[in-house]
Amino acid sequence: RARHHVPEHGRDRQADADAMAAIEAALRAALGDVREAVVDWEEMRDKMRAIADEFDTRRMPVDSAGRLEAQAFLRWAADNHFTFLGYREYEVTADRQLAAVNGSGLGLMRGKDHLVQPRPITGLAAADLAPGATLDALILTKTNARATVHRPGYMDYIGVLVFDESGRAVREQRFLGLYTSSAYNRRPWEIPLVRQRHESVMQASGLALNSHSGKALRHILESLPREELFQSSAEELERTAMGILGLQE
Repeated sequence: RARHHVPEHGRDRQADADAMAAIEAALRAALGDVREAVVDWEEMRDKMRAIADEFDTRRMPVDSAGRLEAQAFLRWAADNHFTFLGYREYEVTADRQLAAVNGSGLGLMRGKDHLVQPRPITGLAAADLAPGATLDALILTKTNARATVHRPGYMDYIGVLVFDESGRAVREQRFLGLYTSSAYNRRPWEIPLVRQRHESVMQASGLALNSHSGKALRHILESLPREELFQSSAEELERTAMGILGLQE
C-alpha cells in the first residue's frame, strides 16, 4: 500500500489508549445529553408557554407593564428563539435554603434532582423583598456551565419566580438553554422586555430621536452584545450606553 504524506494538521491524531477512552466517554456523554434534550424539548417549550399563560392571574410584585412584557418575552423565547436544554424547579425550604424539587427535572436535568445540594436563599433575587417593592418578573442571566449540545457556549438561564400571598419568593422555575441565531439577529426594539429597557434608556437620555446624539445612542444600543441587552437592567443599560456615547463624543 502506498504511503501518504501526513499534513501538519493531521498530527493531532490520538494513539494513546487512555486518551482514546476519555474521548469515547466524552462523546457518549455528549450524545446522551443530545438525546435527553431532544426527547424533552417539546415538554419544556410547552412548560414555558403554560407559565406565560399563568401570568394573567399569577400573584407577583411586578407592575402591569412589567408583567405583560415578561409574559411576551416567554412567548417570544418559546417561539423558536430559545433552544431548550434543561428545566428544573426549586423551592425555598423552611430553613431558608433553595432546594431542587425532586422529579421536576427535564432535558439535561431529568433524573438528577436528588444530586443537587441545597444552597442559601441569599443568592435568589427577591428572596426577602421589602413590602410594596416591585422587581423584574424574570431572571435573565448566564450559567457557569458550558453547553454540550448545539454549541459550546455558556448556557443561558431564564428563571421565573413564584410568590406567596405576602410577596415572598417561594419557588423558582428555571429554564436552561441557548438563544437561537434568530434571537441574536433581532433589533432591541423587536424583543419583548428588551424593547422596554431600550425605550427607557432613550427617554432617560433626553435626546431627540432624530438628533445626531439620539441616532448615535440608538446605534450603540443596537450594536451591544445581545447578552448585555438580556441581562442588564434599564439602569445598567443606560450607564453603559451613555458611557459609550460620552467616549465617542
